[in-house]
Amino acid sequence: MDRRTQRDTAYKLVFEMLVINNTEPYTLEIIAEDEGQIPEYVMIVFGGVVERLDELSMLIDSHAGEFRGKLFAPDKAALLLAAYEILYMDDIPKAVSINEAVELVKMYSTPKSAAFVNGILAKIG
Repeated sequence: MDRRTQRDTAYKLVFEMLVINNTEPYTLEIIAEDEGQIPEYVMIVFGGVVERLDELSMLIDSHAGEFRGKLFAPDKAALLLAAYEILYMDDIPKAVSINEAVELVKMYSTPKSAAFVNGILAKIG
């Protein structure tokens, strides 16, 4: 599984966590059954987002302006994932984290989300 596919998987896990409002990684078990092994990146990023969810959410909210506390779940999932990478994964360039988050919301969110996500991450990065 290449890094982009792994990031997509991690994004979907974070999105699922937000939608069902539960940090228990049930989907990780399904991935392990299907794939045989969960990629290390997915484990690190998803686990890190879960562990630091409150901190990352407060950071994102501090830059969300009028959308503070009411972000669209697909956008918030991308923001959480990228914010974690920016703050805690020195081996991933910030520009890559931002670009990949923008690409995720282009695929899974609204047309205006890419600019919104890019703006918030530029402030964080």
